[in-house]
Amino acid sequence: MLNCQLTDVGSAKLKGAAIQFMLSADRDERLESFCTNNVGLDTLRDVVEALTPPLNFDERQDCFAPLFHSSVMKISKLRKGRLVSGRIENVTTFGAFCDIGVEENAYIPQHAYPRGGSVVVTW
Repeated sequence: MLNCQLTDVGSAKLKGAAIQFMLSADRDERLESFCTNNVGLDTLRDVVEALTPPLNFDERQDCFAPLFHSSVMKISKLRKGRLVSGRIENVTTFGAFCDIGVEENAYIPQHAYPRGGSVVVTW
C-alpha cells in the first residue's frame, strides 16, 4: 500500500508516502480491503495519518505546555526552595530531566519519577 518497510518509520520516504496516500482519491476504497469486524475504516485512516508527523512528534506537546515564571529566564535567577513548573523531556533509569524554561533542564531523582510528558513541580 505505501511500499515502505518497518525500518522506514520516521523517514521522509514513509512520511511522503503516507501523505500522498491520504490525499489519494481512492484512499478509502484501498483501505476497505484491510477492514475487519474489529478494525474499521476510521481506525485505518488514523493509523496511516499517524505515520505523517516526524518521528519525535509528541501529540501532547501543545496540550500540556508548562507555565514558566517570566521572572526566571536564566538559571542564575533560580533560588533554593523556589517552586517552578516544567515539562518532562527525558526519563532515564536514574532520574528524569525537566524543562523549566532556563538554560539547563532540572534533574528529578528516580524516587520522585513522574510519568513521561507530565507537568511537574520541582525545586
